[in-house]
Amino acid sequence: MKPCIGMFILNIKILFSEKVVFVWSLILTVVIFIVYTFRFSSDSFNISEMVDLFSYFWAFIIISSAFNGVGIHLSKLRNFGLLKTYTLIAGGKAPIISGVILTQLVLSAINIVIFTIFAGVIYQESILGLTLVGLLILLFTFIPIALISFIFTYLPAKDTTLSTLLNFSLYFIFFFSFVEGILVVDMINYVNPFVFVMNITHIILYALQISSTVEMFDYVNLFFILLISLFGFYCYKKLNLISEEYRS
Repeated sequence: MKPCIGMFILNIKILFSEKVVFVWSLILTVVIFIVYTFRFSSDSFNISEMVDLFSYFWAFIIISSAFNGVGIHLSKLRNFGLLKTYTLIAGGKAPIISGVILTQLVLSAINIVIFTIFAGVIYQESILGLTLVGLLILLFTFIPIALISFIFTYLPAKDTTLSTLLNFSLYFIFFFSFVEGILVVDMINYVNPFVFVMNITHIILYALQISSTVEMFDYVNLFFILLISLFGFYCYKKLNLISEEYRS
């Protein structure tokens, strides 16, 4: 437990020393929110529709934090030799990786709270209620998405290239999650993590009796996301601590 907490504290210090990295996913989410929602009036939404709208942007925070802060970050630590060093000190990789996941979970929670306050003020909605729903969505979705991020540690690409391609791709799959009826997009959405977060949102809304239906729930997407998460867990178990890129 102590190595996990130690890694968490170390990561928090690094994040606060690199403030741009700390707020990057939040800034991007706010910018996309302003661009996308400026034409909507709060009078056109009930509470269920408002949560549904906000959940797309909560999803952006969750997915960006998990993919960049867990998968890509671990790949960078490994390639600089730090992952092996930390693991030797901690006596295993589980405390180190748990510390990284905990850090990004807390970071995501902070960003969701800040974003919801900002967006809630604009739409004059119940900030407390929306924030609690957003944090509940985070708790149910972060671990599966973090497990998926371990797949990035196996991809044959440099960290900088992988990070650039990943963040570029996030915009496409974010907007794909709004689209239906196009065969290629529908096939992509079967494995789209944004659609997964939407599905969990609909279940939570139904469980909280905010919405009376879950007819929009995509069981195919849930199946594939859970399947990919299991493969991500396999990648975690087989994670190589030695850098292939910088090995002498």
